[in-house]
Formats: sequence, structure tokens, C-alpha cells
Amino acid sequence: MPTPAKVWLGITLPHVHAPVHLAAFGITAWLLISLADTWRIRLLAALAVCLMAISLEIGEWLFYRNAMEWMDVLHDVLGVLAALLITLPRVARSESANPEASEK
Repeated sequence: MPTPAKVWLGITLPHVHAPVHLAAFGITAWLLISLADTWRIRLLAALAVCLMAISLEIGEWLFYRNAMEWMDVLHDVLGVLAALLITLPRVARSESANPEASEK
């Protein structure tokens, strides 16, 4: 997103910017991870969201000539990791309730 649009939305404020990244990428990862059946697919979904975060930041750097925001990438990855941790109890419950599904 171009910097003027970020300023207009108010997401450049320090106390807003990092939580927005954490929430946006955490929710995106949670949605994809929730659709997955196996651990391998869950990890691939998380990796895909991390790669999307990096590519978006590189895109901003290339197209809008913004500075490369490595802290944003870190916040995005932390959001993805939080989504993985949040889905752990659901995963453990579903695998123990259906042992045939874990054999796939």
C-alpha cells in the first residue's frame, strides 16, 4: 500500500501498525491452517502465508519505493506462528478423535 494511504488509514501510528500486521497475517494463516487435514499441509499453509508477507513487502519496496520494512515481515511471521499455536489444541483433538484420519 502506498504510504499516503497508510497515513490516511492511520496504520502508520506505532501502536497500531504492528498489531494490524499481527492480526491480518495471523487471521489469514488461521483460516488456511483450519482448512488443512495434516500437519504437513498446515505447515505448508503457514509457509505460504509467510512467503506472501515477504512478497508484499518486497512489492511495496519495488513499486512504491518504500523502505524495506523487515519489522513488518517479523510481525507477519509472528502472526502466522500465533495462528499455528492457536490451532494446536484443535489439531490434537481432531487427530485423537479420528485415528484413521491421521494415517493419511
